[in-house]
Amino acid sequence: MNKIAESELSRSFLIERLPEPLRYSSSHLQITDQHISRTNIRVRQVRDPRSREIAYALQKTTVITRQSTVLRKVEEIHLDESERSTLIQLPGRESRKNRYFHDLDGKMMVFDVYLGSLLGLTIAKVDFCDDREMDNFEPPPFTIYEITNDPFFTPAHLADKNYEAVAEKINSLSRLSPILHEGPDE
Repeated sequence: MNKIAESELSRSFLIERLPEPLRYSSSHLQITDQHISRTNIRVRQVRDPRSREIAYALQKTTVITRQSTVLRKVEEIHLDESERSTLIQLPGRESRKNRYFHDLDGKMMVFDVYLGSLLGLTIAKVDFCDDREMDNFEPPPFTIYEITNDPFFTPAHLADKNYEAVAEKINSLSRLSPILHEGPDE
């Protein structure tokens, strides 16, 4: 969490579970977000369970739609515990997730395993340097649906939902074709 303002060009996918070799006991971060009502602002707490270090930040996300892709600009201010305690008193909704990281063929993938009322939802995300790299990315076999441009799956929107609402949305996606993965040549 060293960014002040950063643009994120990424693609996101629904997955059923963490891919091998990751396990729920693998190294991860615990993230708690307080999404401030009627804003694009959240108060984020990131805890490393191994080191027990905790960091706090105030983040604002701005979505910029570009043709068929979405660019997210994330601005961040680091907070101390006192500032965080004050800000989380604002009206808002909480979401919690464990975040895992895995290098897949030279691309770092991030896996968010949601907790609490969203338990059962797991999203994979990969960031890119440019549009060309993003367009040429072949989704790995464990991905089911691409949700990159679906506003339902934004963190602020998900904070209002429970897994039943997510399952209903996934069921509506099942009417679409899942991601077709390239199989081995025979």
